[in-house]
Amino acid sequence: MNGSSFLIMGIVMIGMMFLTMRSQKKQQQARLDMINSMKPGDKVVTIGGLYGVVDSIDTEVNTVTLDIDGIYLTFERAAIRTVVAAGTPVVTPEDLSPADPVEPVVSESMIEE
Repeated sequence: MNGSSFLIMGIVMIGMMFLTMRSQKKQQQARLDMINSMKPGDKVVTIGGLYGVVDSIDTEVNTVTLDIDGIYLTFERAAIRTVVAAGTPVVTPEDLSPADPVEPVVSESMIEE
């Protein structure tokens, strides 16, 4: 391999590293925005899979207290995986209408004589 091949390979590797770091930074910022926008009454899911409603948030010690069916548990704010805003409707399978039946398409080339 000559020097130009190493140069091109190096540029490609640096470009891939840059794009990966940029993507990770965007994901980290989106998660931070989600956690900072959390407020009492929001439904959340913890990283352990517990579903609950935010009762209170203590920004000084960076904790959140969740109401899980009458049981109040305190977690670090970083332990929240997903936040569903209080006014967001939850869709259940019963709310969905069944799909229209699909009839099979038969073309003339499929018909054997």
